[in-house]
Amino acid sequence: MRTMAKKLLSLILALTMLAGMILMSVYAAVVSTYETLSFDNAHIDEEVLRKKVFYIGSQNISVSENSKNSYLLKIGRGGDAEDEASVTVKFADISAVYGGKL
Repeated sequence: MRTMAKKLLSLILALTMLAGMILMSVYAAVVSTYETLSFDNAHIDEEVLRKKVFYIGSQNISVSENSKNSYLLKIGRGGDAEDEASVTVKFADISAVYGGKL
């Protein structure tokens, strides 16, 4: 009887470990009281749209450092877009003075 209990316990533990290995998709609830702002003042020339390039429609963007809002920056791709491509976007704060006050 004791060996049967050990086998049953081992089976339960093994099934518990297997159930823990199952991958599940989870999504966090998005609760935001802030706005998502879009930079819609972008203008792209037709010549740029025909080339195989990535482009950012807004060249000069100013945002508040202490703002709690989200900003939507549109990145477009010109050309026929048949081939796979990727882009890396890096931002730099060029208005701040390191170690000093503005």
